[in-house]
Amino acid sequence: MQDKRIRRALLGIIRVTAAAVAVATVTVGATMATANADQPSSGCTYASGSNPANQPAVSSTTPQVNSTYTVSAAVLNPNTTIVFSAVGPNGTSVPIGSPVVIADGVGTTASVQWTPTTAGTHQLYAAESGPGWNFTYGPTTCAVTAASGCTYASGSNPANQPAVSSTTPQVNSTYTVSAAVLNPNTTIVFSAVGPNGTSVPIGSPVVIADGVGTTASVQWTPTTAGTHQLYAAESGPGWNFTYGPTTCAVTAAP
Repeated sequence: MQDKRIRRALLGIIRVTAAAVAVATVTVGATMATANADQPSSGCTYASGSNPANQPAVSSTTPQVNSTYTVSAAVLNPNTTIVFSAVGPNGTSVPIGSPVVIADGVGTTASVQWTPTTAGTHQLYAAESGPGWNFTYGPTTCAVTAASGCTYASGSNPANQPAVSSTTPQVNSTYTVSAAVLNPNTTIVFSAVGPNGTSVPIGSPVVIADGVGTTASVQWTPTTAGTHQLYAAESGPGWNFTYGPTTCAVTAAP
């Protein structure tokens, strides 16, 4: 009887300890109400005062937009389900991968693949649930940076893609965006889709009466950091084509 009381007391201590480690509850796919004061300029950091052993670990200390990384966490209980999630710069929580179900995995690791699509501060969580418990560990706070350079759309013809006068564009600097003219009596309209998904025109439409083999160009001054997709739309009597995107990672000015 005394042994049973001792085991119950120990179980209570374990549960209290686990509850103390759980620093936040995440509602996957909804707005995340809990904020974290840690805002690293680079790399990934654990939540202050949390146990690093069960924090979400990231396979890179310098994550970039549109690159894929492994996010993993230690499994603390048997018969458990691990749900990973990330709260992005807009404050919304989204799942990372699918739930990981582990029948008997104490001392093992659960992992998923994470591809951040926006630059800025992301907070990663690992929620572990099972019969009698529901704990969330984190956040691991990661500063995701924009990828470097400008790249053409896969499979597109570079000759008529929008070209940018710099491979490392920065916020509030001005660059020339140009594209080859493929038809006579044509109008070229340049545009950029910014990190918020909104398309805005770049400069004014360029009207060319007879410019086959020439180049149309406008001036572009990006005002937000992150991934921008540039397009050149060519229209005239009987045609209407859009070329792109040329994807540019715009960084904040130093």
